[in-house]
Amino acid sequence: MYKKLITDASSVGRDLTALQQVVLGRRRTYLSFNSPFHVMGEAERDAFDKDTKKVLSQLEAAIRRLSSQVDGNALSKDEKKLLSLVVDSLQTYLKRTGKIVTDMR
Repeated sequence: MYKKLITDASSVGRDLTALQQVVLGRRRTYLSFNSPFHVMGEAERDAFDKDTKKVLSQLEAAIRRLSSQVDGNALSKDEKKLLSLVVDSLQTYLKRTGKIVTDMR
């Protein structure tokens, strides 16, 4: 069970990293108003906001599910401690990414 939980946590971490890279990559066009470079229109911003909100929500649910699985499974003390720290790190990473998105708005 430990191996499955670590694999799930790793997957969530990769998804969070990918989301943050997308957000940071699009931040310039999202925030640009009078720029010679491509800027996002209002409809594009709305779609981006909707998509990021959905993904953040899905990742939050995945982290909650992972946390519940860690709490509910018969794991050794060390495994449970490690997985709890991983879940805490994922939650912190999610909050940081969510703050970047919120600050952009």
